[in-house]
Parts: sequence; structure tokens; C-alpha cells
Amino acid sequence: MAVSTLLGLLFLAQMYCVAAYGQGHSQNRRTQLQDPMFGISYSPSRVHYEPMPMPIRQICPGYEHGTFWVFAHVQRESGDYYVVMGIRPGQDGDSLGAALLIKDSKCYQEDSTRMLSGFVPEKGYGQEASALGLPGLNAPQICEHGPQFPYGIGACHYVLRSAEEESVLRGLASDALVRGTRAWGDAAQFKKAVCIPSLEKANSSMPIVRQELTKFCK
Repeated sequence: MAVSTLLGLLFLAQMYCVAAYGQGHSQNRRTQLQDPMFGISYSPSRVHYEPMPMPIRQICPGYEHGTFWVFAHVQRESGDYYVVMGIRPGQDGDSLGAALLIKDSKCYQEDSTRMLSGFVPEKGYGQEASALGLPGLNAPQICEHGPQFPYGIGACHYVLRSAEEESVLRGLASDALVRGTRAWGDAAQFKKAVCIPSLEKANSSMPIVRQELTKFCK
């Protein structure tokens, strides 16, 4: 065999190995997800959240195909509230959480990060009664501005409009901690993952979640 031919074959073999490593490395990255309640990175092959119930997947549009999990659920007279996330066929971007309200066999949706960013009003809640839907839905958005955000707005939030909205968020955060402990299979391992200062800082724009997490970690 000619030396040039041998060198060519060795070069192709080396390139194949590099490509295979890069593909495997990319796949390893995609196997890491970030839970939508607390921002913990985890491997779904090791951490097992409850699958999203099929009846809800049939009611809510966009969940017909793929794999989805429930990260929080609370039931109220106004309906069933969920925080879910999953992977759709052909998905090449990050998985993002969704907040769902199932009421009268209808599905209402919004971004879970947006819903969880509710702040308790400084002067308390008014006496006005309002129909409870998804907390924060259609509420005015309040974003930080200033020299620390030279390229755009900073973190955004909304102000909770009723004690019922606050109750839903606290119920979801509390249930998420129970589900997280069960999904990780070991309370000590889950606490080790979720009770770290960096997550507390990351959850600063979701004060209800941060408060419930602080109580859990103590």
C-alpha cells in the first residue's frame, strides 16, 4: 500500500473518531435538563419525575408527541394547576417549563417562569374579588432598568393580585419539593442539589419559590 494512501486512511480514521466524540459529547449535553421550578440541572436517566398524565396531554395542545413530566401540581376549587416540561421530537433547543390550568375540561397555558415571578404587594391585597385563573396571566410586567442593564431590561416580575394567587404559587412550590425528593430517590441527594447559595440567588426573581425553598433547606 502506498504511503500516501496509508496516511490518507489514518487521517480519515482520526477525523471519524473526532466527529464521533463530538457527537457523543453533544448528546451528553442534551441529556442534561434543568427543572423549571428551582433550576437544578439533572439527568432524566437518573432522576425520574412523574410522567404528565395522558388525559391532560390530550386536553392541552402541543403535548401530543414527546416525553413530558410533572414538576408541580396543586388542586384548588378554581381548577388543577401544573408545572410541566418535556422533550418534543426533533427538539434541538433547551426545554422550557409551562404552567397549565385545567378547568372545565379546558387548558390554559403560560410560561412557568413568568407565573412563578409573582411578588406579594407591599400594602397587602385589596378587597376586590376576581376570578382566579393562572397567577400572573395578563398582569402588568415590571422590569428592572438602570445602568446595570445597558443592553436591555433586567429581571421582570408581576405583582400578585390576590391571596388566592399567592396560595397557588406556594402550593406549587411546596409540592415541587415533595416531587423533587421522590424523583431524586434520596432526600439527602435532593437537598444537596437544591440547597445551594447559587440557586437561592438564581431564584431571587421568584420570591415565593425562594421562601419555600429556604424553609425546606433549613
